[in-house]
This record gives sequence, structure tokens and C-alpha cells, in this order.
Amino acid sequence: MELFTEKARLETYRIFQLGCEDAALTLSKVIHQPISLQEIEVQVTSVKELDFHFQCPNDCNYLLTTEVIGELKGKSFLCFTQQEVDTLSSVAFPNKAIGEITPSMVSALLLELDNMLSARVITQIANILDIKIFGDVPELYNVEPQEVKPMISEALSSYVAAEQSEWVLMAHVKFLSEGDKSISPCFFWKFTDPLLKAIHSFSLEATQ
Repeated sequence: MELFTEKARLETYRIFQLGCEDAALTLSKVIHQPISLQEIEVQVTSVKELDFHFQCPNDCNYLLTTEVIGELKGKSFLCFTQQEVDTLSSVAFPNKAIGEITPSMVSALLLELDNMLSARVITQIANILDIKIFGDVPELYNVEPQEVKPMISEALSSYVAAEQSEWVLMAHVKFLSEGDKSISPCFFWKFTDPLLKAIHSFSLEATQ
């Protein structure tokens, strides 16, 4: 069975678009600044082909991971560059200079952002497919840029070794904040094959 027909891809895109639009609205309320979803690109590929599609910038050094638990399993990886973190910090803490923003403030901000992004997408998946899934507590890693891709690749490979899934869903999301400051995090999702099959089945039912 071909899991990723054009209908399934469009449905997957719709789920992520709804989730990220909701996350942008929530973020706007938290930091009291208009944040909108400017662009989203969703792609599904096999883990074997991941290196050819890996669009994460080489200067990403903040990595957040969230386990998807419940009836179906998965994991999200959210990557930011230092420049994006500085932009987020300046928007979230407008009365403070960058040098006054402590690492703990940055960590709290990024963890909250990951919570909002992941939770909104997970909620859309759960509601649309009528399944019970939710996100676990996110983890934040501040590492050297060259360590980010190996960390993600190792995590994805471990899933393949456990025969849980051979597919990965990638979303490149671009948010636009006041003053045209763009934030374009790399958002990767690893879902087990049953969830991807559920999206495929739903896309077929939706057109009948």
C-alpha cells in the first residue's frame, strides 16, 4: 500500500497548518506581540533518504525534543539557530537587552514555545483522527551546531532498529513577528507507521 498519496500529503499538510496557525495565535498572546504563520513546508520521506532532504541550517544549536505518547507513538525535533533565539528573546523580553536575558529565561521561553507548537499539532492530529495521543515533557539541548544532525539521525535510526517506523515527517515552519522579524525553525516529526497509515486511511475516507 502506498502510504503517501497526494491526498494523504495534502491532509498531513492541513493538520500541520492548523496546528501551527493555532500555535502562532497562542504565542502572540503569551508575548503580547503579533505572530503569524508566514510559510509551512511539509514533506514525508523514508529515513534512508533523510540525508538528502535534511534542510536544517548548519548553525542550529538549540534542539528540543518531545515524545508523542498514548495510543500511537512518535517524536518531534524542533531546531533553532542562535540568531532565531535572539530574535525570539528580543520579542518576548522587549524591555531587556540581549545581554540581560539569562540562559534560564531563554530555556523557559524555548520550552514554552516547543510546548505550544507540539501540543497544537498533536491536538489537531488527535481530534481529526479521533485518537488519544499527547506530548510528554519536552527536553532542551544547547549543543554545538555540528552535534544537532547526528543527534537527530541517531534518534531516528534507533526507531528503525526497533522496527517501529521507517518514515519521518518534516515540517519547515516560518513565523513572522512584528517588524518583519522572521523565525524559521526546523520542525521534524518521527511517527510510527500506524499513525501514518491512519492519516492515509482518513484521507481516503474524506474524499468518499
